[in-house]
Amino acid sequence: MRKFSTDIQTSFIDKLAKVEFTKDCGDNTLKGNLPNGLKVKFSLELKLANSHHDMDSMPVQVVGRVFIEGKYAGSWGCVDSSDNSKLVSFFQECRAKAQNLEHKIDRANEDQATKVFENL
Repeated sequence: MRKFSTDIQTSFIDKLAKVEFTKDCGDNTLKGNLPNGLKVKFSLELKLANSHHDMDSMPVQVVGRVFIEGKYAGSWGCVDSSDNSKLVSFFQECRAKAQNLEHKIDRANEDQATKVFENL
């Protein structure tokens, strides 16, 4: 039986915190791996309010979507501005880590290529 929670921290972010994000794909999309090796894609979308009534309460909703091994695994539509902020902040932290890891990998690959070339 699935458990549902209204707290974004326990229901969505804590699960995604188990993923090691390794690639910033642009367009608010990250890719990474779970500890068991499964590939994960995590993206954010913005949904604009549909009516003037919605504009008063929440003009923009952030929606997070997760795919595992290319298959839809889950999503979270933020319910208030606080959730929006939490999800965007979490995404930005994951993006920074992924970009840092990409940079380290690129640097190591360049160093290896330089050594190969020097030994020709």
